[in-house]
Amino acid sequence: MPSLAWVLYVLVASLIASPFVDITSHRRGMWRLSHAFTLSCSLACLALTAYCLLSPGGLSPEVLGYGEPGVGTCLLLDRAGAFMSLTAILLSALASAYALGQGPVFPGYCVAFTALMAGMVGTSLSGDLLTLYVFWEVMCLAAYALVAMGEFRDEALEAAWKYFVMASAGAVTMLLGASLAYGLAGTLNIPLLAERLGEADGPWLYVALVLFVAGMGVEAAFFPLHTWLPDAHSAAPTQVSTMLSGIVIEVGFYALAKVVLNVFSQSAPIWRMLLAVMCAMNMLVGSLSALVQEDVKRLLAYSSVANVGYMMAALASHGPGALASAFFFILSHALSKGLAFLCAGHLSTRAGSRALADLREVRAEMPVTTAFLFLSLLSLA
Repeated sequence: MPSLAWVLYVLVASLIASPFVDITSHRRGMWRLSHAFTLSCSLACLALTAYCLLSPGGLSPEVLGYGEPGVGTCLLLDRAGAFMSLTAILLSALASAYALGQGPVFPGYCVAFTALMAGMVGTSLSGDLLTLYVFWEVMCLAAYALVAMGEFRDEALEAAWKYFVMASAGAVTMLLGASLAYGLAGTLNIPLLAERLGEADGPWLYVALVLFVAGMGVEAAFFPLHTWLPDAHSAAPTQVSTMLSGIVIEVGFYALAKVVLNVFSQSAPIWRMLLAVMCAMNMLVGSLSALVQEDVKRLLAYSSVANVGYMMAALASHGPGALASAFFFILSHALSKGLAFLCAGHLSTRAGSRALADLREVRAEMPVTTAFLFLSLLSLA
């Protein structure tokens, strides 16, 4: 029977090997080696994940536990987590393939990109709050480092610092929520939390809910916690912007949805109303902000803020098709926004500027890229 555990083993092995690849690629001037390594890693993981999902026997849910049941850490290898992992790895492969044609990268790029992949997959497959927090931090730390590797150094460092401060505050808030949940239920295991808190009520439960939504909402770009996103996504290298906007915020949204739907199911009226309000604000602020942008990457970044609102709408609604529609939108947004960033980055490189006015001057020279950008924007519309 195929197991998603092999994907994790490949990622761990790749993470161990990545520093040696990084050192070799920079000492010998073979900077494409870093991109080739991340591409090979993502393709191997993509093949394994697709095989697990599409094999005749199907994917049977599996728990990889470490320590005593209910107390130790665990990974839940289910179809929802596999779907998110597949989407993350697919976009990683596309971003790595694009990066092969770009210029030299900073030292540490290979390690950070591989860690970002491992963090996203681990976050998607986490079965308890401690494991979720550890992989969440791995994903965020890798993202900070990658943003700082942008072409315009001062802009990139400022954006990375802003991202670091806001996301770190969010992670601490999330950890406080996890601590409070542990105090209420005596476990960090998500299924056990759902069981023990199923009939619970009281102010501390709502405090924990607010802490989780506020803490994880930073990475998921919930209004008004989204202000790091336009700066980070516009300053980062194009392939990194593709990852941040196309899948990192979606993984953050999925992790929050997993916690809220399982642990706080008894508080559904409260969090549905909270998400409905935030959903409307994300749509409104993201769309209006995108309309006044002159920088193509900032425009696409604000578009992602609005798109998060559409994901929240699916989660806030009540119905059997809500989760299925959310997953479909996540896949559609990841591919469309990823393609839009890659095409916009290619045009910006040719124009030497991210300004929309300058991109108009080179669109006739790059009709295929312009056509694909148009198609991706149609999909996002």
